[in-house]
Amino acid sequence: MPCFRAGSTPAPAPAPKSLPASQPEVTAPSTVDALCTVAIAQLVAMKRARPAKLSTLHSTIQAKLGKDLPRSTVEKVCSELMRRGMVKASGQRLAYAIPTQE
Repeated sequence: MPCFRAGSTPAPAPAPKSLPASQPEVTAPSTVDALCTVAIAQLVAMKRARPAKLSTLHSTIQAKLGKDLPRSTVEKVCSELMRRGMVKASGQRLAYAIPTQE
Protein backbone atom coordinates (compact mmCIF):
# COMPACT_ATOMS: atom_id res chain seq x y z
CA MET A 1 0.00 0.00 0.00
CA PRO A 2 1.37 3.42 -0.84
CA CYS A 3 0.75 4.92 2.60
CA PHE A 4 2.94 2.29 4.26
CA ARG A 5 5.78 2.44 1.80
CA ALA A 6 9.15 2.13 3.56
CA GLY A 7 11.50 5.05 3.16
CA SER A 8 8.83 7.56 2.18
CA THR A 9 8.91 10.90 3.95
CA PRO A 10 5.84 13.01 4.63
CA ALA A 11 5.39 16.17 2.63
CA PRO A 12 6.48 19.33 4.45
CA ALA A 13 3.72 21.47 5.93
CA PRO A 14 2.89 24.62 3.98
CA ALA A 15 4.31 27.86 5.37
CA PRO A 16 1.82 30.04 7.28
CA LYS A 17 0.51 32.97 5.30
CA SER A 18 1.77 36.32 6.44
CA LEU A 19 -0.25 39.51 6.33
CA PRO A 20 0.45 41.84 3.43
CA ALA A 21 2.27 45.03 4.35
CA SER A 22 -0.86 47.08 3.64
CA GLN A 23 -2.83 45.27 6.39
CA PRO A 24 -1.40 45.93 9.86
CA GLU A 25 -2.14 43.47 12.64
CA VAL A 26 -5.18 44.29 14.72
CA THR A 27 -4.18 45.19 18.26
CA ALA A 28 -6.25 45.82 21.33
CA PRO A 29 -6.78 49.46 22.28
CA SER A 30 -4.23 50.55 24.84
CA THR A 31 -5.26 53.95 26.11
CA VAL A 32 -7.83 54.33 28.87
CA ASP A 33 -9.94 56.51 26.55
CA ALA A 34 -10.04 53.80 23.87
CA LEU A 35 -10.77 51.13 26.46
CA CYS A 36 -13.63 53.26 27.84
CA THR A 37 -15.09 53.52 24.35
CA VAL A 38 -15.07 49.72 24.03
CA ALA A 39 -16.58 49.32 27.50
CA ILE A 40 -19.35 51.86 26.76
CA ALA A 41 -20.19 50.08 23.52
CA GLN A 42 -20.46 46.80 25.45
CA LEU A 43 -22.72 48.36 28.09
CA VAL A 44 -24.95 49.91 25.42
CA ALA A 45 -25.28 46.53 23.72
CA MET A 46 -26.21 44.87 27.02
CA LYS A 47 -29.38 47.02 27.27
CA ARG A 48 -31.22 46.03 30.48
CA ALA A 49 -28.79 43.25 31.43
CA ARG A 50 -26.11 45.65 32.66
CA PRO A 51 -24.19 44.74 35.81
CA ALA A 52 -25.90 45.86 39.00
CA LYS A 53 -22.85 45.67 41.28
CA LEU A 54 -19.42 47.24 41.02
CA SER A 55 -17.68 43.86 41.23
CA THR A 56 -19.78 42.55 38.34
CA LEU A 57 -18.95 45.64 36.28
CA HIS A 58 -15.24 44.97 36.84
CA SER A 59 -15.55 41.36 35.71
CA THR A 60 -17.69 42.32 32.69
CA ILE A 61 -15.15 44.89 31.53
CA GLN A 62 -12.31 42.42 32.18
CA ALA A 63 -14.06 39.80 30.03
CA LYS A 64 -14.70 42.26 27.20
CA LEU A 65 -11.26 43.88 27.14
CA GLY A 66 -9.29 40.68 27.61
CA LYS A 67 -8.14 38.44 30.41
CA ASP A 68 -4.51 39.51 29.95
CA LEU A 69 -5.33 43.14 30.77
CA PRO A 70 -4.05 44.08 34.25
CA ARG A 71 -6.66 44.50 36.98
CA SER A 72 -5.37 48.03 37.62
CA THR A 73 -6.24 49.04 34.05
CA VAL A 74 -9.77 47.67 34.47
CA GLU A 75 -10.12 49.71 37.66
CA LYS A 76 -8.93 52.82 35.78
CA VAL A 77 -11.57 52.22 33.09
CA CYS A 78 -14.30 51.83 35.73
CA SER A 79 -13.23 54.97 37.55
CA GLU A 80 -13.09 56.86 34.24
CA LEU A 81 -16.66 55.76 33.45
CA MET A 82 -17.70 57.08 36.86
CA ARG A 83 -15.78 60.33 36.36
CA ARG A 84 -17.57 60.87 33.02
CA GLY A 85 -20.92 60.32 34.71
CA MET A 86 -21.79 57.22 32.68
CA VAL A 87 -21.91 55.05 35.80
CA LYS A 88 -22.98 56.18 39.25
CA ALA A 89 -22.30 54.09 42.34
CA SER A 90 -24.47 54.09 45.43
CA GLY A 91 -22.61 51.77 47.76
CA GLN A 92 -22.11 48.61 45.74
CA ARG A 93 -25.17 49.20 43.52
CA LEU A 94 -24.81 50.93 40.15
CA ALA A 95 -26.97 53.28 38.10
CA TYR A 96 -26.25 54.01 34.44
CA ALA A 97 -26.54 57.19 32.39
CA ILE A 98 -25.79 55.42 29.12
CA PRO A 99 -28.21 55.63 26.19
CA THR A 100 -29.85 52.40 25.08
CA GLN A 101 -29.27 51.01 21.62
CA GLU A 102 -32.30 51.38 19.37
